[in-house]
Amino acid sequence: MISRFVGLGDQAFIVSVSSQKEGVAGHIELEHGAPGVFIEISEAAREFENAIPAILAHEIAHKYLHVHDVYVSLPYSSELEVEVLTDITAVFLGLGKLLLNGRHLSRETKHEKGETVVETYDCGYLDRAQVAMAYTLVCSMRQIPAAQYESGLTGDVIGYLRDYRQRYQYCGAYADYGDEELRDRIGVLLLKAQLKLADIERALTVIREGYVADTEAFLRSAHMQLKCLLGEVDRRTTEVDPCMRRLRAMSLARALQHVDCSSSEATQRRHLSLALVR
Repeated sequence: MISRFVGLGDQAFIVSVSSQKEGVAGHIELEHGAPGVFIEISEAAREFENAIPAILAHEIAHKYLHVHDVYVSLPYSSELEVEVLTDITAVFLGLGKLLLNGRHLSRETKHEKGETVVETYDCGYLDRAQVAMAYTLVCSMRQIPAAQYESGLTGDVIGYLRDYRQRYQYCGAYADYGDEELRDRIGVLLLKAQLKLADIERALTVIREGYVADTEAFLRSAHMQLKCLLGEVDRRTTEVDPCMRRLRAMSLARALQHVDCSSSEATQRRHLSLALVR
């Protein structure tokens, strides 16, 4: 049924269950002109009801890409990139529900001693959020109503999908608008963005003119004072008269205290300017 649904009804798919490498849920043989298409499903997947449809959807999407020679145009793609493309293709072909229902599965098993063991199984190369995004975008693009795109999904998937759409509703927010309405709504968003940028620019002007310029002037003056004080220190060391040496030391201490106070005031003004900008 899946193969006919995606337009591969002329292909004979032969499905078997066999052991696979760890982390591999299924495998498909891709050969042009072969009498049948062989798909292998991991033995572990049999324990989870919704895993098998998800695996078949992914593998048949592989065959769809193969039949339409899409792989020919991807000679330098990595294996992971091809697998991700295959998941997205399955959603685009209308198999998103199968992927969502089988993406993350769990089951509880009770043992004789009363212990409960929870087993989990994951299918696919996109995580649940990524499959949900692809599915949401495809449904929005095709204008599929909620009642229809939720039909056939498991309860936990429906809850997750609704939560996802609520959190990321902007993804398809403008998909159904006409050109004029879209232009108007985008115009409103652009105006809001421009106003925010203008506020930032005004704040930058305040910082540049009311803080940076004053601070640079203060620094020039402070450095000049320190240079003069260094000269005074040199003159003090050459002073012979002990009284004059003491007077020069007192003068230096007073001057240094003045520079320190000025620096503290400049720091306070800087904090005040930044607080006003915020």
